[in-house]
Amino acid sequence: MQRHLLVAMSALLVSTACGSSGSDNTTTGPTKNNNSARSMSAKIDGTSWVATTVGAGVTNGIAILAATNGTQTIGLSFLPSVGTQTVTATGLVIGQVMIGGQTWQASGGAGSSGSVTVTTATANHLVGTFSFTAPAFTTGATPATRQVTAGVFDVTF
Repeated sequence: MQRHLLVAMSALLVSTACGSSGSDNTTTGPTKNNNSARSMSAKIDGTSWVATTVGAGVTNGIAILAATNGTQTIGLSFLPSVGTQTVTATGLVIGQVMIGGQTWQASGGAGSSGSVTVTTATANHLVGTFSFTAPAFTTGATPATRQVTAGVFDVTF
């Protein structure tokens, strides 16, 4: 099951990173997302990050969010239900960071951890917070791990 999640999340990450977006997604600069229907922000290794493009949806009962600022992409998968869910080796919570062709992933393997807390969950609206520690998924990626903290999302799809 986790392999299928990775494929689905990777597809959404790639489409988002390549600039795919809905017509309601507008930006007014490289670091500001004025789309109240889809927003995501976080800190990557302590540096503030704000998405300019956000993709979101529920596939086979799993929420998949992918967001980019044009150079850095964050992806999440989790159950679309209120509560806190943690990254485990057998769970559905996955966090990913893609920067310059390199990927770091928190999916329950050695060195990965994290959680997603969903505060609002309806058929087409998710609000919550997230943080994760993601070891290199791409061979030779540097640094060896990425820290994503203070993550917030509010998406309507």
